[in-house]
Amino acid sequence: FFVSDIIEPVFEKNKTQAKLISREKALKELKYANLVIGAGHDVIQALSMGIPSIILGDSGLGGRVTLQNYQLQKENGFKGRLGGYHDEYIPHDLLYYQIKSTLDADDSNEVELLKEAVLADYSLPKFKKILLQRIQKIIEVDKALKDRNLFPKLKPKLIQRIQFQTIDNIPYIILGNGEGFEIEQSF
Repeated sequence: FFVSDIIEPVFEKNKTQAKLISREKALKELKYANLVIGAGHDVIQALSMGIPSIILGDSGLGGRVTLQNYQLQKENGFKGRLGGYHDEYIPHDLLYYQIKSTLDADDSNEVELLKEAVLADYSLPKFKKILLQRIQKIIEVDKALKDRNLFPKLKPKLIQRIQFQTIDNIPYIILGNGEGFEIEQSF
């Protein structure tokens, strides 16, 4: 199917145009957008500029970003449907509905609150703080790996995050995995 066949009537009704843009031109073009359909950093950029966004990514259709689902979508990397899988099928009617309802919504207050949340979550001071914390953990693990006295304090760690969340009366199970080391105490 062609996306334009599905969404063209919605954009015509709202007197707007759909425009596919490259990543290189995205930042320039975003200031003219009244809706962004994308994933990851594209959604973060759009929300930080106060532009309503629909997540459509590797894990399917995540839908419109709202105050209710923002935190979960952020933890999911704005990459698609919560609990979705790579290259999952997206029903045309569902995409059409998401676009239509987002364009028809009068949610300027919510969009502004989302903008504030994104700017707070992705601010430079917060990024620096998180980066410094991660660097400190790496240094501590490195010291422990090199020191026979500290080595016993290293514990292998399988990071599992399981969350049960209900959004719009639909239950979701959100899983995350990773491997690494954890140190019993700071040195």
